[in-house]
Amino acid sequence: MEVGIAIGERAILTCPAFGFAQSSALRNEGSENAGLRDQRLAIEWVRDNIEQFGGDSESITIFGQSSGGMYHAFHATWANNLKGLAIGMQTLAYGGSIPVPFQQGICESQALEPGITGNFTLNQMQLLVDAVGCNNTDLNANATIQCLRNLDTQTMLQASVDTYTADVSHNIGDSWLPVVDGDFLPAAPSQLLAENRFANVTTMILWCEDDMTVFTPMNIVSEADTFNFVASYLPAMSNASIVDLLNLYPLSDFMDNPTANLSAQFYRSARIFRDILMTCQPIGYGENLARAGNDIYFLQQNQTLLDPILASLGAPGLGPVHTSELAYTYGNLSHYNTSGFPFNPTQEDYRLQTQQSRSWSTFASVGQPSLNARDTLQGINLAFSQSNQTSVFVVGGPTEGSSTLDGPGSSPALAAEKLRSRCSFLNSPSIIAQLQY
Repeated sequence: MEVGIAIGERAILTCPAFGFAQSSALRNEGSENAGLRDQRLAIEWVRDNIEQFGGDSESITIFGQSSGGMYHAFHATWANNLKGLAIGMQTLAYGGSIPVPFQQGICESQALEPGITGNFTLNQMQLLVDAVGCNNTDLNANATIQCLRNLDTQTMLQASVDTYTADVSHNIGDSWLPVVDGDFLPAAPSQLLAENRFANVTTMILWCEDDMTVFTPMNIVSEADTFNFVASYLPAMSNASIVDLLNLYPLSDFMDNPTANLSAQFYRSARIFRDILMTCQPIGYGENLARAGNDIYFLQQNQTLLDPILASLGAPGLGPVHTSELAYTYGNLSHYNTSGFPFNPTQEDYRLQTQQSRSWSTFASVGQPSLNARDTLQGINLAFSQSNQTSVFVVGGPTEGSSTLDGPGSSPALAAEKLRSRCSFLNSPSIIAQLQY
């Protein structure tokens, strides 16, 4: 039996300041990361009551996509599976010093994020405070917080909308981030991972082949455009490090797409963007969890229903973009049969709908996503079952199946992504410091 609920959906998504406001005044009273704390209480409620719904309190899986893979609350479903909670942050909660109320997690297109130790949220907080006239005192003062608390909900919601910025320099709109508060998040996520301060959680991590094309400016055409794009997205990264990063992604690895009017520099920028946010950080996250003895699975989504829909909206040629996996993991292709959008699923789409959704439910049930008797995707191996190799399962598309990042067993398509060298650079301590997480 499954029961669906929403946890703070309107408040968190429309006015994330309710869940992720930052200031010294809030920190002193233990009120930062309120959204994460609410999520934790919700999961604990599930653990304490799941048997009333036919579930097992010792077999709870939490499931999040995009920011849900890291921290936002979208939707929660409970039986043996909760969906849309903050997998990365909940696994790191309290530095692992308090037992977690779940055993498994599924992260889709994100586990951590650059900027958590930067100023994105403080800058957004100041914009909000200025907009509602609570700026007569310092941002960190108790009086500023009290002024905000005296406002009605609608005023806060409208101010949040009015001050929202979604360009690259504002973290593509993801500017209300968790904060290192010394309690729920006792240190930077990268530090907690390096020090093995996290919960023991079996974890499945997925990203999409072209996860970030839909968020990358389509007018990128030159070397300078690519450099400026990365510099804008990563304000703490030095020019020298950006040059080193770009050298790992030679333009010759990418091609123009004249039909879609997209340049090789666009695809280069989108791949760099994807690797920074959606691929290399999750790989590093998984590596650290695996080193502590946790089972980890990596998957790359290479099939999508969204190509014709995006083309009809004037954005062709983007590939398997962010959210491409959702129709399959939720077993619901018909979700996209709406508003007159092109909807022509193939037999392969229907096959993947069955197998991918069953792999997810099988993982929640038995802790592994491949099981012959359940018509799941076949051959999803543990990411680190062999020394010096990292296994990735390619989901859908012409190269579906188990692969490795490089070397023997790697598909040509995945090997061409050069994730070993690129992620080694992006996950190095000096670059992590500049990524600010």
